[in-house]
Amino acid sequence: SPGYLLLTLLLNDSPLLLKIMTVIESAAKVLGKAERLKDAHLAATQNAVKVLVLTLETQGEMLRLLRDSNATAIVTPLQQLLLTVNPTTRNTDFILHIAKLLVPLNTDVTT
Repeated sequence: SPGYLLLTLLLNDSPLLLKIMTVIESAAKVLGKAERLKDAHLAATQNAVKVLVLTLETQGEMLRLLRDSNATAIVTPLQQLLLTVNPTTRNTDFILHIAKLLVPLNTDVTT
């Protein structure tokens, strides 16, 4: 099913997860320069954060279902993946980029 495939991709070190984190990282850089995000960039960033939140909310059920079904799929909880090395910066900074967005995306700073 599409949901299974998406969660499997998001719970692995996949190109999809990397692309989502790249969107977040680029927004954090723009906001770090005290600049405003363009509407399309803001929308993409908000959607990227929403995907991460939904993944965090649903991963527990996915992990339980995989464990109970003795499935062969290998997945890693998102919070562990976010602690890995960012191939773009070669640092463990995924969570830092997310944190830089928390205030600006929830205020009028970006609109």
